[in-house]
Amino acid sequence: MHRARRTLLAIALRQRSPGSLHSTDWPLTGCGAMLCVPVEPGRALPSCVGCSFSRKLSSRSHTPQGDEHDPVKTRIVHGMVLGSFAVSAYTVLPFLGGTIIENSAKLLSSRDPLMQRAGADRLRVLAVNSQSCRNHILSSSTAIETIVARIEACSKPDVLENVLLVIQELLQEKGGRRALSANSSLMRRLEELHRWGSEVPFVAEYARIFTLVDVILVEMQSP
Repeated sequence: MHRARRTLLAIALRQRSPGSLHSTDWPLTGCGAMLCVPVEPGRALPSCVGCSFSRKLSSRSHTPQGDEHDPVKTRIVHGMVLGSFAVSAYTVLPFLGGTIIENSAKLLSSRDPLMQRAGADRLRVLAVNSQSCRNHILSSSTAIETIVARIEACSKPDVLENVLLVIQELLQEKGGRRALSANSSLMRRLEELHRWGSEVPFVAEYARIFTLVDVILVEMQSP
């Protein structure tokens, strides 16, 4: 059987011109389909390919559908990227603009613990290093209300400690003691923290907080 096919193939090849083997219009059908499909130079040529369909030697290889450009998928990906940018902008924009004190107060008033920590730390640095920032905090009702609200909420120990350090720095300014002592909510919360510090068992992470509260109350009550 194989010998008969080879004989018919040899006859067919002799009937063609020598250069027609690579012709672009020569279909391989029947016994001609036993030829291997075109291969790249340097690669081994298999003995035969058992196929029964017509194929031109110059026909392009099939491109899988997944490799083709899909405009619908592209639009979906673009929409997802733009949506991510929109969500990020919506989260960050409220904290942009205004003064650095107001932005820090907004961070401190956030519900996110990381933003609270960042706002408290920034306010502490500003209060320690700049007299003008201390005066600005004292004159900003938003900043004072945010500080008092964060103390009343009994935030994380590191946030609460930084807020108390801000208050301690504000007491050093002229008029700071009078302004903070007049805030009844702040004084009530400080008194509660002082009472808790004397009643609850020793907790290392709150020890510095209770110490700060005692120092602040002493400074507020001093003439």
